[in-house]
Amino acid sequence: MSFRACARYVRNPDLPFHTRLSAVRSCALHLSTLLKKENRSDVLDPITHAYNLNDPNGPTEQELLSALAVLERNREAFLNRLRAFEQKRVEEKYAGIRWPSEDEITQLYDFDLDLDLR
Repeated sequence: MSFRACARYVRNPDLPFHTRLSAVRSCALHLSTLLKKENRSDVLDPITHAYNLNDPNGPTEQELLSALAVLERNREAFLNRLRAFEQKRVEEKYAGIRWPSEDEITQLYDFDLDLDLR
């Protein structure tokens, strides 16, 4: 399933809570893939700890939805960053610069998660 499909599962109150919890974890894994993280736990662990997703009693409904909101906000921020990079690359290619530098690629994927819910 895609990130958006998993997000729909999380928001669906008719689904069993454990299914929704699994879907929010799937969203975190989708984000880690988008960010090209070598270790998926670089995204999953901070979200899990910040929003009590491993709590034996289970997270609250609010914590579950807050975790999803944070993942969606971070995903959108990174996608905006990718779009800006894409536009810059189009302009550079037009100017004759065929390949991005290693530093540009490294800088693009040097993305820190913002775990604060605003």
